[in-house]
Amino acid sequence: MRIGDTVTKEEFIKFAPLGMELTIRESGAVLKFTSNFTSGSNDRRYIPGFVFCFQGTEEPITGAWGCFHNSYLQSLTISKLPKLKILKRKLLCTQS
Repeated sequence: MRIGDTVTKEEFIKFAPLGMELTIRESGAVLKFTSNFTSGSNDRRYIPGFVFCFQGTEEPITGAWGCFHNSYLQSLTISKLPKLKILKRKLLCTQS
């Protein structure tokens, strides 16, 4: 996973809470996760915390979920990578 790559909706939902952000190439809008974002949206597509940012405004992601369909997927690219913990390997056996 690198900046400029495309991801699926499922990958975005998994990694956005860890800091991943996507940019829509045509408009420059950003899709991201903000844990303290609340909305009074009654739209069934709204998932708490997921935000659509465009020209200084933040709105809940509702219609923008449609960008993940095949025809628009190439326009959504990773603009910020998630912060992942590095796993430390443990030595399984030692030789005496």
